[in-house]
Amino acid sequence: MNYRDYQERRRFPRASFLCKVILRSSQKEFLTHTQNISAGGVRILLFEDLEVKSKVQLVLFASRRLEMEGRIIWSLGIEKEVGEPLFDIGIEFLDLEKSDKEFLEHLVDKLLERK
Repeated sequence: MNYRDYQERRRFPRASFLCKVILRSSQKEFLTHTQNISAGGVRILLFEDLEVKSKVQLVLFASRRLEMEGRIIWSLGIEKEVGEPLFDIGIEFLDLEKSDKEFLEHLVDKLLERK
C-alpha cells in the first residue's frame, strides 16, 4: 500500500502537530517528534527504518504525557542529497485508553479549527 492509498483510507481527521516522541522498538529507543497526529495514529520521521507491522511503545509529550502501544503501518525512505537516510513512518495506535483517545480527538479538532 502506498502513502496516498493509506491517506484515503483514514478513519480519523489528522492535523499537523509537532510534539516530542519517545519510540521504543524491540531493539532500540528513539527520540523524535510527530509530523501529524490523529486519534488513530501519528506520522514521524526517523533516521532508521522500522519493519512494517512491528509493534512499538510510544510516549508522546503533547500538553500532557500519553503512553501507548502502536504498530508500524508504513515506512517510506526519503531521498536526500547528503547526510543520513531519513524515513517517514506511519504508526497506528493500538488499544488506546478512552481518555487518551478523547484527548487526541479534542486536540485535533482544536488544531483543525485554527486553519
